[in-house]
Amino acid sequence: MRPLRRLLALPLLIAATPVALATTTAPASALSCVGPKMVLADATFAYAGEIVERDGDDIRVAVDEVWKGTRVPDELWLRLELVEWFGATELSPGTRRVFAPSSGPHGEPTVNPCSTWLADQSDVVSRRPTTVTEPVATSAPPAAIPEPLPVDEGLPAVPLAAGTGGAVGLMLIVAGGLARRGRARQA
Repeated sequence: MRPLRRLLALPLLIAATPVALATTTAPASALSCVGPKMVLADATFAYAGEIVERDGDDIRVAVDEVWKGTRVPDELWLRLELVEWFGATELSPGTRRVFAPSSGPHGEPTVNPCSTWLADQSDVVSRRPTTVTEPVATSAPPAAIPEPLPVDEGLPAVPLAAGTGGAVGLMLIVAGGLARRGRARQA
């Protein structure tokens, strides 16, 4: 009778796991990112600048160095993704960061914790190109200011997919262990 109880508990465990995952906020250190080396190597745009203002899920950045790409304005707004993964002071005005934005659903440049880093972080400093360019002044004619980035809907889900996949994998391992233990006791 005991193995039957365990097998009946398995669906409850499986049903409760998504609820537990949805209601648990993990610390930023738990987010799986590939790191600045790979992100900066693959980025279309990369630039350094100081956060001037934060308005909800948007930050205004005063760009001072363009590391990659062309025609980046000296001041621009970036949309934040996965805001809950940023620390409380990471996006404070006055903070200098390096940004490698992707494109949001409407073409707006977006960043998440995997595509922006403190500018003085050692693995970011070592990736700074020997030649950087100045941004385009915002007072420049509209033709000099870049068009929105091309839409790439696959990028924003990458950090979440790694975390969700790990949780599902762990759930399957636990479920398999319970089932094997139940069969072993029956024998």
